[in-house]
Amino acid sequence: MTTYRMKIGVTVHFQHSYFSSGSAQTALSFAETYRMRGHEVHILHIGTPETKWWDDVKGLQKDWTVKHIDEIKEGDYEMIFEIGKLS
Repeated sequence: MTTYRMKIGVTVHFQHSYFSSGSAQTALSFAETYRMRGHEVHILHIGTPETKWWDDVKGLQKDWTVKHIDEIKEGDYEMIFEIGKLS
């Protein structure tokens, strides 16, 4: 059986506490699920570039590749899941 490894982006808006809205937990859970299936998953931040992660779960940041949405180009990812709203 051949397994295809995809490069996946999951959008999220880093703002204040990880626990301040359900979208933060949804995005990270979604990303972890695909990573556990063997895919390369990046967190794509859609807020201000200065904000790098949530205030209260800094220890998790080292486990993820985080890019600002403005850094990516067409074709960088096979799939992007929009958890944090882009528009």
